[in-house]
Amino acid sequence: MERNEAWFLAVVTAVIGFIVGMAWSDLNHQAGWLYQYQTLVTGVLAVSAAFITVNAMNKTEERQQKRHDELIRVSQRADRLTAQRAGHMKDYFRKVAVELAEVQGTFDAFDASNPNPPRATDAQIDKISYMIELLRLGLEMDVIKSSKHLFGAKMSVSYERLLYVLNWSTERFRLIEANRRNLTRSSTEDIAQNIWKIASQIDYLLIEKFADELERLESIYD
Repeated sequence: MERNEAWFLAVVTAVIGFIVGMAWSDLNHQAGWLYQYQTLVTGVLAVSAAFITVNAMNKTEERQQKRHDELIRVSQRADRLTAQRAGHMKDYFRKVAVELAEVQGTFDAFDASNPNPPRATDAQIDKISYMIELLRLGLEMDVIKSSKHLFGAKMSVSYERLLYVLNWSTERFRLIEANRRNLTRSSTEDIAQNIWKIASQIDYLLIEKFADELERLESIYD
């Protein structure tokens, strides 16, 4: 029983005791004591009935609120697990960013401003393919896709931008593969240009930023 309920019952009991005492004292003096106090008795009983009704409503509301709180906790627990699983991917994306930072410099010779770009070696083309697949593997992980509803505005922008870069780079690499099967001077230049475009588009700084946002997401739900 809550404190306010105890106080109310104490007051009602005191009032009833007072009425009974007055009625008892009048019992020896007049026979119409019940008639005299019926309005007061009726009022006390009405207040008591109202208290019981309101108390029952409060109990029902408390049970509903408790159930609601339990559902919220279950929902938050699911979101917390989702965020924690996604947060574990931060190390993967940081590793990808480090690898990209190390190899991007090797493609500077293919800069579009170079009038005589070198012919791309098979190793360089394979490296471009490897960069694309690293990014694809991370972005298509179920732990990342299942956590998208938890992304904030900035994180969503970073994620969508990385998806765009992935899709764009994949299309460009198809052109490289097509030219690779039919090497001419023109196709060699096209390969060089597309290698440079892909290498410059897959920005390791953007991937680092996404890794930081994954860590921040994990900390929010920790």
